[in-house]
Amino acid sequence: MLDESKSIYDTSHTTIIGEKIPPDAANTERLRAKVATADARSTEPVKNYGCLSGIDCNDAPDLNLDINALFELAHKKLDAEIEMLPPLKYMQDNSVGFESPIDYSNMPLYQDETTNEPPAYFDDMPLPIGESTEKPKFSFAKFSITGNLDAMKTQMLNDVFVLDGIALLGQLTAIYAKPNTGKTLLTLWMLAESIKAGRIKGENVYYINADDTYKGLVTKGEVAKKYGFSMIAPNENGFKVEDFSSHLRQLIADDSAKDVIIVLDTLKKFTDLMDKKKGSEFMKTAREFTLKGGTMIMLAHTNKNRTGDGKVVAGGTSDIGDDCDCAYTLDEVQGNSKTHKDVLFENFKSRGNVKKELLATYAQSDNPIISNYHDLFDSVQIADSNDIEQAKKERDAAIKQAKDKDAIEAITDAIIQGNHKRLEIVDYAMKLHGVARRKAKDALDNYTGTKLSNSSLWRVQIGERNSQIYYLLTDENTSADDYENAKNG
Repeated sequence: MLDESKSIYDTSHTTIIGEKIPPDAANTERLRAKVATADARSTEPVKNYGCLSGIDCNDAPDLNLDINALFELAHKKLDAEIEMLPPLKYMQDNSVGFESPIDYSNMPLYQDETTNEPPAYFDDMPLPIGESTEKPKFSFAKFSITGNLDAMKTQMLNDVFVLDGIALLGQLTAIYAKPNTGKTLLTLWMLAESIKAGRIKGENVYYINADDTYKGLVTKGEVAKKYGFSMIAPNENGFKVEDFSSHLRQLIADDSAKDVIIVLDTLKKFTDLMDKKKGSEFMKTAREFTLKGGTMIMLAHTNKNRTGDGKVVAGGTSDIGDDCDCAYTLDEVQGNSKTHKDVLFENFKSRGNVKKELLATYAQSDNPIISNYHDLFDSVQIADSNDIEQAKKERDAAIKQAKDKDAIEAITDAIIQGNHKRLEIVDYAMKLHGVARRKAKDALDNYTGTKLSNSSLWRVQIGERNSQIYYLLTDENTSADDYENAKNG
């Protein structure tokens, strides 16, 4: 039989947990049911916590209670807060037995205010007298960083260009270009220039080349070795592209991201650019990397189709461009040079003092001076800013020329076949090429000039009776008199 005058108590915490057991079997079973429900059974006797007096703990394992389970049973309404309550104090009661003396002298009062007696059951326990039931009010003040600014300043990076004028240290930068525009060549060259200038350390740079042939990888690896930075490739030395994000998270967790510079070539190998969710998740991890002081440059492709005005468009969903700090398109400027290629960086998102436009030039691969990739690498130059406007005009003219391709081909053919007068050229274009009269006339006017370019393909000279005589600019020595003499034999 239970000794019904005893209570459950915790002597090690000088806390009386206490539920007096009413003298009937129903309430005894009620206590047992509580214990079973909480799954609070113990295989070891509860030593200093005490047991229900009158029962040997070893003989009654159902009542060998863990102290945390007792707390949970004692006051379900308070949940975890019960552990923060002050110790309980009962009035002196000789019916309560203890395994060791307990000092009540400094304990706060914990009793039923109406009866001045301990509560009958745990579920009815009030808060200690004087304690408030009101929870603290929420405030955004706890999230304020103003108290941490001094520490944050020590982590802040200076405005240092990793790619001069294009990509800043500590930022996410995306560069979009069509294949064979030169994005890899220019990125490697600009990295090398920053290392030579002492702006960055080669040992901090990791170029992950995931879009190249084995020969190309070796060739570009030689460039990396020369300038002291690391070249990484899929399936070499155990590196796997699918593990990249986990490696990035490890750098973040280890607090080892500061000053690390990573170049991804190309981005589509590391995330699905057409999947908004995957792209967003990737950029979230990349952002955490930069917040820890890292830098990431992402090379990506543009869409196959251009905009209505002929501009290239960033490929994939908008998430990459939206979430990065700085973004550029890189487009070829189609000049008439057969030995060099001009390409134009144009910024469409920026944070920091980066350039809106930058013009670069490098030798064509079929240029006689180019015998290997190292010669091509050494041919790179950044053009003067004054040349940018002219380059843009050339680019815009090339776009317009593509739209007028059929009329240009018809007029060129007409002149080659000996039709030099305006009416002759227009009639030829209409009858043999099916070009509308208005379009042929407009093309003659729009591409007339004095020096061969994307906007000047032929010149005009006034002949007899104010006739307009046209010549292709590839033969600048031809004159109107030459034409008339040739025609009259």
